[in-house]
Amino acid sequence: MSDDHNNHGERIAGLEAGQRALQQSIKDLAEIVADQASAAANEHRQTRAEITMLGDKMAAVGKPNWNVVVSGVGIVLLIIGALFAPTQLQLSEIKGNQNQITQDLRQHRELPVHPVAAAVLEERETIEKLRFAAVEQQLAAQREVLELKIKIANANGQPITF
Repeated sequence: MSDDHNNHGERIAGLEAGQRALQQSIKDLAEIVADQASAAANEHRQTRAEITMLGDKMAAVGKPNWNVVVSGVGIVLLIIGALFAPTQLQLSEIKGNQNQITQDLRQHRELPVHPVAAAVLEERETIEKLRFAAVEQQLAAQREVLELKIKIANANGQPITF
């Protein structure tokens, strides 16, 4: 009996060791299943997010992408600015030159006239005044003659001849 009894103790020890190994295997399997479930849940979330993103992209087809539109408008404005900047600089330079010329002309006009030039101008003005007075006198004389002819013609009833 002692052999059976020893044998029986060894068997129990073997069964207990097997049970412990089986428990460890079940625990390891439970951890693996939990990890797989967690990984599957993560995959599910990721797949769901990708499907949602794909759905959003498909829904956005035909709708304007305002970021791209605003960026495009900005680029166009930059190009236009780059094209017109040299012209604007030239216009500014021309305006500056024009202002300088205007200022120089004002200063020149304020300069006194040279005495010889002043005498020549005064002489010319005097000559022109005399010519004008002579022409006025001729016109006044011709007017008087015409008025006399008109009076005579009216008094005689004859046509006027010149």
